[in-house]
Amino acid sequence: MPGYVASAAEDEDAAPVQLPDAPEFDLVHSANKTATVGGSVILNCRVRHIGSLTVSWAHELQVLANGMHVFADPRRFKPLHQKYSDDWSLRIRSPRVEIVGGPDLYINRGSNANLTCVIHGDYNGPNNVRWTHNNKLVQFDPSRSGVRVTTTHKEDRTISSFSIERALPSDSGEYFCDPDGLHQVKVIVHVLIVYRPYVTSSTRELTILDSSSSDITVSNDHPAAMQTSGQTGLSQSAAASLLLLLSGTALLLGRG
Repeated sequence: MPGYVASAAEDEDAAPVQLPDAPEFDLVHSANKTATVGGSVILNCRVRHIGSLTVSWAHELQVLANGMHVFADPRRFKPLHQKYSDDWSLRIRSPRVEIVGGPDLYINRGSNANLTCVIHGDYNGPNNVRWTHNNKLVQFDPSRSGVRVTTTHKEDRTISSFSIERALPSDSGEYFCDPDGLHQVKVIVHVLIVYRPYVTSSTRELTILDSSSSDITVSNDHPAAMQTSGQTGLSQSAAASLLLLLSGTALLLGRG
């Protein structure tokens, strides 16, 4: 019959055609993996009867690798495969983010402070590094002047610095370094009001200096009369406690 083509199944003398098995994923050996933040992990994919095909790895529609060819940063992503093996793996090295000196930083009131966030192993560098304080972006907080954020990219790390001029008690709290595409890290800043007492023997006076360079002078003759120079920044409760301390100290000086 014109236009008719015999198939192998219809030809009794033809040898049977052995079709290759279709590729089959082994889900038991291709399970989900749990990794620590900032650590490394190896993902595995086992495919039987793959033949001449290859395995591709992708993340959020971005192809990372196909076979042994890498389309992303080769220092972060590396495909692993042994010849004649059904296992195809992908090793991922995640950048490590840390704030130097964390998780707690102590700063004297009135001094300048610098918070430094380092992203190790991020060879391309994040597009942006955000700093937040009490859920507010510090770069755009109109209630606080004298702050500055600078970010520099080096070959194997990114450094973001956040500087504070003349730290105030209101600058205490949680600060987050939040690089694009990476986990954020936290540091807790404590702004301290430090008092430095000393006694001058010539005037028999006790002087208390706080970290903002303001002073309170108590005379031996009138311990309850406090003369201030500048703003002390003392709260009412702190002033009451300090008055008791000064009264007892002045009494000891009077006996001397």
